[in-house]
Amino acid sequence: MRKKKLLGILTAAALCLGMTGCGENQMPELTDAQVKEIGQYVAFILMKYNSNGGSRLVELTEQTQKPSELEESAGTESEEPSGMAPVDDTPVVDAPGQTVQEYTLEEVMGLPEGIKVGYAGEEICSVYPDEDAEDYFAITATDGKQLLVLKFFLANNSGRDQTVDLLSWDAAQEDLIFQITVNGEYRRRALNTMLLDDLGTLKCDIAADGVYNAVLVIEVDQGVADTLETIELSAKYGDKACSVQVR
Repeated sequence: MRKKKLLGILTAAALCLGMTGCGENQMPELTDAQVKEIGQYVAFILMKYNSNGGSRLVELTEQTQKPSELEESAGTESEEPSGMAPVDDTPVVDAPGQTVQEYTLEEVMGLPEGIKVGYAGEEICSVYPDEDAEDYFAITATDGKQLLVLKFFLANNSGRDQTVDLLSWDAAQEDLIFQITVNGEYRRRALNTMLLDDLGTLKCDIAADGVYNAVLVIEVDQGVADTLETIELSAKYGDKACSVQVR
């Protein structure tokens, strides 16, 4: 009952975003669909971190890995992106009595058949997205740090329109975990954001033969940002896990 009341308040707050504003700082007008989607994102993120929400976050552990190259690299054109292939020795936490198996990134994320994920490069910045972007949310790095934004694309090679919906996963169940390792030793969990293009909570429709862009974001120390060399992405959901070298 308490949670339903809280979600109602958040939804009402999201509706207010579409109807209020003053002077030069007036908020842009939102459609009913956009207001509903923003309300869903706010409710999802709050439930994920509510102490009574039952979220079971687990950390990925450090192990020796054998990285494999992405079959689709940034700047390489292909009619059918092959997605990200897994590598051996994925860093995961094994729950008692649980066997963790190796999968592709698409399988870990539970993407529809024919949807492939590729890497499109990275960006280091203090604010994402920039001020010129038409986005309702933004992330600002804390003092002394920078944001490392990993950019991905989801290509629909299924021959028909597809829906990707990671937002509707039950927050009280297993969490989809993304961990990013920079230069072989700087490890951080991808930030859970309210960005509409956050890969971890993505909800979108992709037309046949279409492409949709998404991101994962972490904070890095300035020294790491200045010496960026390698980037590895690990993903885990339940007994499914994978790890790929993206740079």
